[in-house]
Parts: sequence; structure tokens; C-alpha cells
Amino acid sequence: MSYEKNKLQMPQKVAIIGAANLGAASLLMVQGSHPESEIDKVTTPMGYTIAGLNEMEYQCLSSAFIQGLKKSFDKISSKGNS
Repeated sequence: MSYEKNKLQMPQKVAIIGAANLGAASLLMVQGSHPESEIDKVTTPMGYTIAGLNEMEYQCLSSAFIQGLKKSFDKISSKGNS
């Protein structure tokens, strides 16, 4: 079975990523949840999901996401000082 890489079109990808980030942010900000407790709620007992999450962490997804947000914040913050 072949897998066609990047099968989704850009608007679909943006919508999925945006919805995932909005959902995660609302759990943390609105409900005051801790990230680890939310991860425990969505991972499977056999470790299938956490294996994928661990690989994303190993590939620095979280770090890249955080650094991107910080870079955007810094750019926005410096705009007011211009």
C-alpha cells in the first residue's frame, strides 16, 4: 500500500493545526489543566499514542513550536517600540 505524502491541501492542514492548537490552549488556559494530565487522558494504555508523542518530542516538535511562538511575540513586542 503506497502512501501519498502531503495529501492534504494547505488550507486543510492549516485548519487542522489551528483547531488542535486552539483546543490545547483552551484546555490549559480556560480550564486551568496541566499538560501532563491532558496527555494522560488521550493516550492509550498500551502506549501506542505516547510512542508517537515521544517521537514528535524527540524530533523537537515542541521546541520548534515554542520557539516559533516566542519569535512571533518578540516581533510583535518590538513593533510597538518602532
